[in-house]
This record gives sequence, C-alpha cells and structure tokens, in this order.
Amino acid sequence: MKIALPLVLSTVIACAPLAPTELVGPALASAQESAPAQDSAPAQESAPAASGKLADFMNSRPTHRVLHGWGQDIYRWDGEAIPYFKAISTRPVIVSTYLKIADPTRQARTPRMGQFDTIPAGWRDPNSGRRYPFVPLIGVQTHPANFGSRANDLSREFLVELGLGDKIRGRSSANLTYDFRVFQKLTERPQVWRQVYDHLQKRGYDVEGLESLNGVLTNLDSRSPRLDKLAKLWDDVILEANENLKRKKGYRFGDLEIIAGTFDEDIRQLGRKIAGVDGPVLVRLMYETIGGIHRGTIYGPDTFKQAWRHFADLLRASGADNAELVFHSAMGVPSILDRWYPGDDYVDWMAGSLFGNASNPREWRSEARFGAERGKPYIIAESGPTSKEFRPRGIDSPRVWENWFEPYFRFLKSEDAVKAFVYINVDWTSGVKSSFAGWGDIRVQSNPRLLSLYQRELEEPTFMNNDEFWQAFNAWRGRRP
Repeated sequence: MKIALPLVLSTVIACAPLAPTELVGPALASAQESAPAQDSAPAQESAPAASGKLADFMNSRPTHRVLHGWGQDIYRWDGEAIPYFKAISTRPVIVSTYLKIADPTRQARTPRMGQFDTIPAGWRDPNSGRRYPFVPLIGVQTHPANFGSRANDLSREFLVELGLGDKIRGRSSANLTYDFRVFQKLTERPQVWRQVYDHLQKRGYDVEGLESLNGVLTNLDSRSPRLDKLAKLWDDVILEANENLKRKKGYRFGDLEIIAGTFDEDIRQLGRKIAGVDGPVLVRLMYETIGGIHRGTIYGPDTFKQAWRHFADLLRASGADNAELVFHSAMGVPSILDRWYPGDDYVDWMAGSLFGNASNPREWRSEARFGAERGKPYIIAESGPTSKEFRPRGIDSPRVWENWFEPYFRFLKSEDAVKAFVYINVDWTSGVKSSFAGWGDIRVQSNPRLLSLYQRELEEPTFMNNDEFWQAFNAWRGRRP
C-alpha cells in the first residue's frame, strides 16, 4: 500500500512561520494553557534523560501509556490529515508517512524531503491559534513501484521451488503464496506435503524431521527445533526463488543495493535532514518485508541484516542521533524473527500492521513480546478495518465498531509492550489509484456515532495526547519552558 517515493532533498510543503510562543512541543511555551498532564515529570525526574530517545521515554513511564498516531502519507496532509486533527480533540502525537530510495533503474526523481519540516512543525488550530507538533514516523523502502507484481512473481517461483508446478498448482495449491502460512495449508493436505517433502529432499534442502507437519505449527508464538527448522526452510526456499528471479528477470533487491553502496549518498542526505529535526524521528526501514507484501523486494535474512546495519551506521555518521529505527516485520513467528532481527544495537522499536481480525491478536502479541524481551517498545505502525468483512463499506460496515475497534482498543490497553499506534484514517477510494481502492472509506469522522466512540476511547487514561506528551517528554529530556 506504499507509494513509490524517491528520496531527494527538497521542500514540498511550505509551513507558516512560527511565532516564539506558538509551539507546545520542542519549544514548549509556558504562557499557553494546557490540560492537566497525567504523566508530567515529577520532581524526582528532573534530571535529563541520558539517551533522549522516545523509545526510552515510553519504556520509563510509571504506568502503561500509549501514543496516538495518524496515517498515512504527506500527500494526504491537506485533504485527510488536517480534517482528522480538527475532528479529534485529543490530538495525535505521531504522523506516519513514507519515503522511497529510488531503484537504480528508475530515473524519475520526486521531491519528498519537505515532510521533515512539515510534520515536526505540526498543525496550527485556526480556532485557538495553538500549534501541535508531531513526531514523524517515516517508512523507508528501496523497492521499485511494481512491488505488487514482484510479490506475484515471487509466489510463482516459490511454488515451483516447492515442487508445486504446472500439474499440481491448479489442482492442489490454489490460493497458495510465499506466505509462511502456506505450511499451515499444506498440513491439511498431507499427500501434497509428502510430494513437496520428497521434491525438496532431492533438491538438497535440509528437511530431516519434517516428514510430517503435524504439531509443528500448533504454537507459532513459541520456539521448537522443528519450527526453527521449518522457518529456515521457508527462508531458504524464498532465497532460491529470489535467485531465480534475479537470473531470469534481472531483478534487483533493496538490501543488496544498500550493501553495494548504491544509496549511500541518499542515506547521508536523509541522515542530515533528520539531524535537523528538533525531536525524535522514527524510521521504519524496509518495512513489511519479512511476512508482508514487500518480501519480494528483499533478497534474504542475512543480507537484510547487513543492509540494515549499513543504513543505520550511515545515518549515525551523518549526525542523525535522533533517528530511532523501527523493525517492522509483519511477522509474528519468533523462530523467523530470530533469523531476521538486526540486533539490539540497531533497533529501537518493534512494529506490526493490524488490518485483520483484532479479536485474536496472537500474532501482534507475539511481535510485541519479542520486542519486550529485548527492551524494545512496540508500535502498531499501520492499522485499520480493511479485512474482507468490512469491504467496501469501510467505516459504515455493520458492527465495525464491535468487531474491529473494540478488540483493537482492548489489545492496545491490555498489552503492556504496546506503546504507540497509528490508525490509517483515509478514504481508500480517493486519491492515488491503487489495488487498495476496494478497502473503502475508513475515516472515523465519516461516521458520527463511531467518531464519538473513538474519541471516548482516546480520552481513556492509557492514551497520551499531544499536549501531555510534549510536556512530559520535554521535561524528561531536560527541556524546560
């Protein structure tokens, strides 16, 4: 669902100049009134924080607190972001958007760097004159614009590599893709799995102990030797499929290009721009590439980790100490996450996408707890009621509040590792044409009843609004009015 956005230093949206007393964020103005802060720094917390990182700030809260965020993308700022800011009295803290490092075969360049001025400067309420700064959450990808067709190509090559070729595919493997859940479907087809097993064994894959998949996938959020082996097998088969695409179609992969230095100067420009922001900037590098639709843009786990560390090192060398890296896997299987995780020194946040059935948040809970084990807070970086039961009516679907929003907020409030969420409050039927138009209009302000319920949830003490956040965060990092 990401728009291809090459990375160039340029301002795309002009912001009104800021008067000295307008800000309630990095330059907190003492003259402005604000609601009582539930989490303002107490006297004993007066010493400046050592890291100044938002991740550490959220982990340090004495009670479970969650930041509220809006998505998606800077091109929707006037048409959809600002109407949301006006509709929600508990203004968000985070604004989510995207950048793309141009594919080396793509010549077009589109200016996108102005969002690093627009988002931190925030939105000025025309009624009160108050300005609300935001924390940018930037999704950075390296893929070309055709990531959807690449996903289809990868699925075909993956199934061929499994031995599910022309004769088998139409009869026994309909609707199978490269998704790890393919093995759950094959568990239900033991004869087909036996054929796959024999084929992979002949091809030299290590399948010993996987003669039957019974019991392997019973508890995906735990670890076992057989599940670890199946996770490695999945990665190995995709790696071979990617190698075939590289050879047959000349495909280039984002992680390989980062390692090769193709984007070094782009990354340095990004680092310098982030360094100029007076506050944290969350960076989702190569997001949704492990279990999501972007897997076809990344070569493999080892090259992914190498590329991630190279990217992080270049950002830091460019002075972007305020950049916080977000590991957004779209994969809730610890046995797989173990293989892809870049390391504690290179990750500040864990993240997931929640578009499906929020009443059974097992996958997201597993991701969150994987991060919590490493001291990393968890953010739902993309979310909204877009599963089939809510299409195409979106926010007006029958029981959308009861079936999606209620369990969604219940998860946010009950899972201590969750520290932030971004709701994609957009009308998918408008704007850029894409395959997501069928997702409908999921803007909460489009449904007055639902908007009232949504606002009521955000007024719960778990959620930290914009005013309260900047007061507490600035005090915690040693900034005083």
